[in-house]
Amino acid sequence: MIGASSLTSYSAMGSAGWSRRALPVVLLVASPVAAFYAHEALAPRSHADVLSICGTLASIAGTLLGFVIAALSILTAVMDRKLVVNLRLTGHFERMLKGLYLAAVLFMVVLSAALVSLFLPEVYARIGGAISAVAQANGLVALAASGRQFYLTVVHLK
Repeated sequence: MIGASSLTSYSAMGSAGWSRRALPVVLLVASPVAAFYAHEALAPRSHADVLSICGTLASIAGTLLGFVIAALSILTAVMDRKLVVNLRLTGHFERMLKGLYLAAVLFMVVLSAALVSLFLPEVYARIGGAISAVAQANGLVALAASGRQFYLTVVHLK
């Protein structure tokens, strides 16, 4: 039987606070470092290589964006289920949705920056490629945090 008390025990274990504290730290501290290294990694490459990398990043981001949108639509389609009602009562549902929305926005940034970079001169294409790489990494972190939160919530149901 799924009850609100079994969902609140998940918060009492302290694992919910980990993802709330770690995600902003990872996104804010690691992003400038990752951007620098991504730009430096793209510097010795030819313009054709940078365009190929941008195209690959755009393809990956588009695919992951589609999966995130599908997950959001599935979650909103089952709003009347007992699990989702209990998740909403305990606040986990809103956190999961915020994490998925953050991942979707970051994947849209990747898609936009990578596609625009395909039409820019070499210097700006490298900058766009670095922005795409960092946004892709951040989107994967946000997606992993949301997936981890959902997994822990479902595993600790009694």
